[in-house]
Amino acid sequence: MTRQAMEKAYEQLPPGNARMLSEAKPYLDDIADEIEEDIIGIICATPHARGCSALVITPTKIIEVTTGGATDVLPYSEVTSIEAVGGAKKFFGGHEQIFLRIGSISGMQTYPVSGEYEYNSHLGNEAESVFRKYRLRNT
Repeated sequence: MTRQAMEKAYEQLPPGNARMLSEAKPYLDDIADEIEEDIIGIICATPHARGCSALVITPTKIIEVTTGGATDVLPYSEVTSIEAVGGAKKFFGGHEQIFLRIGSISGMQTYPVSGEYEYNSHLGNEAESVFRKYRLRNT
C-alpha cells in the first residue's frame, strides 16, 4: 500500500519537480514501505547547495529525503508551526520564490521550494492545513 502511495505522490509531481528529485527517487522507494500512513504529497525543496530534498508530507510528520539518500523525520509532535510564505505575483509575470518555514522545538528551518508555482503553492497550503488538523486532534 505505501509503495503505491509513494508512486502516486511521485507521479503527481510536475515534470520539472520530478526531474529535480530523480536522484532521490530510489531513496523514496526505499522508505515507502516504512511509512504506515497516507502520503499527502512531495515538495521539492532546495535547502542545500548540494542539491534538492524531497519533503514527504504525511498526516503526522514530514520526512526529508535528500538526493544523496540522507533521511530526517520531523514528527508534528515536535513542530510548533508550518507556514508556506512568499510566492507573490511579480510585476512582469510569474511569482516570487515560495518558502516552507517549519518551526520546531530545535529551531526554525526555512526550505526554499523549487519548481512549478501552482503545485508548490497548493501543497504548501495543504501542509499547513494537515499540521493544523494534527494539532487540534492532539492537544
